[in-house]
Amino acid sequence: MIVDFNKKKYIVNNDEFTVIQHKEYTNLKILKKFGLFERLFSLINEIHFKGLISQCFFINTTHGGILPIECSHFFENIYLLNTKQQHNVNILKNISENISKNISNILELDDNSMLNIDTNVYTKGSIFFSENNTDVDFTFLNKFKNYILITTYNEDLINKNIFNHTFELKNTDFCIYLKNNFLDIFKTEFKYYIEENGDKLILNYDNLMHLCIMVKDAGPQFEEVLKDNLHLIDRWTILDTGSTDETVDIINKVLVGKKEGELFKEPFINFRDSRNRLLDLAGTKCKFIIMLDDTYIVEGNLREFLNEVRGDKYTSSFSIIIQSNDVNYGSNRIIKADKNLRYIYKIHEVISDKDNINVIIPEEKCFIKDITSDYMKKRTNDRKQLDLKLLYEEIEDDPMNCRTYYYIAQTYNLLGDYEKAYEFFLKRSEFTNSGFIQERIDAVFESARIANFQLNKPWAECEELYNKAYKIDESRPDSLYFIGIHYYMENNFSKAYFYFKKGFELGFPKHCQYGLKPTLSYYFLPKYLANVCYIMEDYKLGLEVCSFFLSNNKSNSDIYSEMVSWYKIYEKLTIFTKSANTFNVPNKPILCFIADGGFTKWSGKNILNDGVGGSETYIIEIARYIQRTKFFDVYVFCNCQEEEVFEGVKYKPLTDCYSFVNENYIHTCIVSRFSEYLPLAFKGYVENVYFVIHDLTPTGLVIPIDNKLKNIFCLTEWHVEYFTKIFPLLKDITVPFYYGCNFKDNNSIKEKYKFIYSSFPNRGLLELLIMWPKIHKFQPLSTLHIFCDLNNKWSNDVEPEKMNKIKSILNLYLMQENKLGITYHGWVKKSILEEAWRTADIWFYPCTFMETFSLTALEAASTKTLVITNNLAGLQNTVGDRGVIIYGDASTDEWKKEAFNKLIPFLKPENEKMKKPFIERNYEWSLKLTWENQANKLLNEYILKNKLEYKGMYNWTNDSPNGTKEIFFKNIYYFNTNYAKIVNGEKVNILEVGTYTGTSLIELVKNIPKSNGIGIDLWSSYEENELLKNMNNLKIEESFYKNIRISHLENRIKGIKSDSTNILIKFIQENKYFDFIYIDGSHKLADCYSDIILSWRILEKGGILVIDDYYYLKDVNILHSPYEAINHFLEKYKNEYKLLDIGYRVFLQKL
Repeated sequence: MIVDFNKKKYIVNNDEFTVIQHKEYTNLKILKKFGLFERLFSLINEIHFKGLISQCFFINTTHGGILPIECSHFFENIYLLNTKQQHNVNILKNISENISKNISNILELDDNSMLNIDTNVYTKGSIFFSENNTDVDFTFLNKFKNYILITTYNEDLINKNIFNHTFELKNTDFCIYLKNNFLDIFKTEFKYYIEENGDKLILNYDNLMHLCIMVKDAGPQFEEVLKDNLHLIDRWTILDTGSTDETVDIINKVLVGKKEGELFKEPFINFRDSRNRLLDLAGTKCKFIIMLDDTYIVEGNLREFLNEVRGDKYTSSFSIIIQSNDVNYGSNRIIKADKNLRYIYKIHEVISDKDNINVIIPEEKCFIKDITSDYMKKRTNDRKQLDLKLLYEEIEDDPMNCRTYYYIAQTYNLLGDYEKAYEFFLKRSEFTNSGFIQERIDAVFESARIANFQLNKPWAECEELYNKAYKIDESRPDSLYFIGIHYYMENNFSKAYFYFKKGFELGFPKHCQYGLKPTLSYYFLPKYLANVCYIMEDYKLGLEVCSFFLSNNKSNSDIYSEMVSWYKIYEKLTIFTKSANTFNVPNKPILCFIADGGFTKWSGKNILNDGVGGSETYIIEIARYIQRTKFFDVYVFCNCQEEEVFEGVKYKPLTDCYSFVNENYIHTCIVSRFSEYLPLAFKGYVENVYFVIHDLTPTGLVIPIDNKLKNIFCLTEWHVEYFTKIFPLLKDITVPFYYGCNFKDNNSIKEKYKFIYSSFPNRGLLELLIMWPKIHKFQPLSTLHIFCDLNNKWSNDVEPEKMNKIKSILNLYLMQENKLGITYHGWVKKSILEEAWRTADIWFYPCTFMETFSLTALEAASTKTLVITNNLAGLQNTVGDRGVIIYGDASTDEWKKEAFNKLIPFLKPENEKMKKPFIERNYEWSLKLTWENQANKLLNEYILKNKLEYKGMYNWTNDSPNGTKEIFFKNIYYFNTNYAKIVNGEKVNILEVGTYTGTSLIELVKNIPKSNGIGIDLWSSYEENELLKNMNNLKIEESFYKNIRISHLENRIKGIKSDSTNILIKFIQENKYFDFIYIDGSHKLADCYSDIILSWRILEKGGILVIDDYYYLKDVNILHSPYEAINHFLEKYKNEYKLLDIGYRVFLQKL
């Protein structure tokens, strides 16, 4: 086979330099060992250039004699020793082809000729090279006085002290063996490459990578650039074109004396010629030259990649991805030095593509990070006028070079001259058949963005440009994202969904290698699509989008937690898919709790047999007391072991809730703690949803606004304030709702100085234990009863160090005499805990945890136990002035000192009366807070108060969609102040076509003076959406009359069960007219048009016609949308109305 080495052709055996079949780089032709031979050749010659050696001996030469033949150009003489016959033939042919016969200095030595060698040879400095140390004849070597041996590692050579020093050539099997006479000069000449690893000497010499930088006034950050790239390179050459700042000092500080290289100072010519000058100065000493800008830092492992492909015979150069702000692009920055590639163009110069086979390096391997600073931004902008001058010169030289127009546009864009930038981007886009296609795409795309965001051109023009950019290359999502974000901001979510989804499905277009925007594909697009998927009810895609985001972003990303929340929501929503069948509407309304969590499996019976946490107690108690009222059938979905019925409440496994809310009509669903279950209730057949937050915040950051969500219950006033600062949009529906307690005092006799602790151990037990010896010493009769689980998983997981301290201190105390009055009870069931509270004297709680309520505080109040604590978080409300408060941080020594001083009086027998005012106030407060009272309060003040039945259909009265309620009221106000009948105090007739449960009609009648209303509806199931398919089952007609009745409007509102067409024609025939008509019936195009035309006939002049859902299904199925029906009417009757408002609803006044 024939291979090229230093632009010469060599014949080698077929089993030498075999082609590596690489799994990743299948297009490359990588020759095994070729890179090693390049490195060895460079090392041997480097030793020669340092003036150490004049002749070289190659022992048992292989691979066509490449090394000796190439070295012959530099050494006085080359000797071939003991060459095998199978290699000799190729070597002789290669010598004859590559070296002139007249000047050949390669001598072949056999056993005889070695005996007759000129004795002067033994005195000259020599290199002996052998690929295998077993081929070395040390008898012959010992005749030489000054030599260096390069061969594979041989432990015998080291152990026998044949050589004084051995340098291992890093990452190879070769070593350099030296005697003392060469050591000092070798160390001096190779000082940049010598490393020490314990007793070993390492020679880290390589000729892999040569760093080239052209620089002027690089600024202080240039030091960081050089330092961060230093580990990659073997040599450096920097061309300074006139720095006046500290750039040269930085180069001397970082590079000089650290790596071999040179600094040149020459005036700037232009970018092309100066860069080419730099390449000439660098030469061909290294395999690769990497040309970096003065803001570039190479990330990843470029050396590993280049070493892997070093023997490649296919490529001429490599491009590497550059990450600059939010843009990624490929740039030809690495060239093979011997290919003599050079730059073209005076500015925005690039490596010529002539005779240049270029391959992109995978971004996973390495990339360049372009670091920016205010200094560099200013420098860049300061240079832009010079850039424009050079670019316009380029146009004069070659007016058909399309790339020049592109870079002029970019320059104007950076200068903020957007009109000019727009003009030149469009000019570049006109070159449809020349230039780099990705550059043309970017030109069209940037013109679209400038038109959109800078020049504020009409959206139709912007959209046309975005679509044009997309059509050039339909594998890029950039334009789709910006079209999508426009519609997203316009609340046109169906269109936004279409474009976002399409862009997401395209993925990140790595193959384009130009103008790539990773944050667009990996961050922004999934961020917005995750939101839109919820609105469009594409939960499967939503889950996929969130999973994609979480896999491609770091956990410290600013919306990472938000996307985790969406992921959990979509997980719940994809567990069960609604069937097409109708759902069950029970005779008795259902109230259910969805209560995930709990440290162990639990159900209602556990409150009797075992201890349960505060939130589980809340569910069990509220559920059983609501069940006793017989208003509802109560279900609890929780982490129970199995289904059970406890006091009439049905406890079912949490996994059953997914099908249950989608197969049964539920009056009320109360979600406890885990906010990701809320959308499950919203999207299911649930009328009213409530959310109870037991912790400081919900489990997720996403709580979708939904009309079904009637209230959020925090546990105290303080908790409400804390929560609504984080979720301000939910402030209007967030209220405090306290826990309850069934503990009774029963006039039990208190044990004097009996302290009790029953909160979680990590919330204040450590501080109490630290203070306890001092308390016990002051009052030896004092006892401390601890009712908590020191092995509780949650406590040990969240604060392991604190828990270890608590266990250590408690064990120490329990080993002392009388155990310092301490009894550790562990976790106990409620009845035992209640008994302990009845005899407890003092609850001293140095709280370090932000309690949202503290059920323990209520238990203390109910059992007439004195409370002494601090004012942290919810304790402000659950203790307040009804206990002894020591303000401050309970973990500090100062607080402990003050707390002890305030505690002392209550440990003296003579001060027993001091407790009474606190205890009595606290007890009175607790009397109202029984679980039964709280359950009745929940029913009467909240659940039963929401009397209007919406049956899943919300409208403008609920501000659906957001912002439209204000528009509706604005038009009602206009009607009330301008319509003659109202001004004159006459009666007004309102007609609603498609009234459903009547909630909209009720609000209209309430807000329009002296009005009466008629609601038309078939009140029977028909195909349009899931709710309308189940109208019979949902008993919508009954709900209509119930809503009218409870609104006390029986005398003002009438329902007519009929097809709208029939009754509207009847009204026409009877000359019955209306002053305000609201059309919200069938949304099918033909039905809607019929309703509009007929209603218009019976609308009084000056009256108002409102048409609902203008955009409904507009981009999905036009025959099932009112959109074109409304458009046709507006065009046909354009001279007969005044357009009051057009948006989600259309408001018309008849002229």
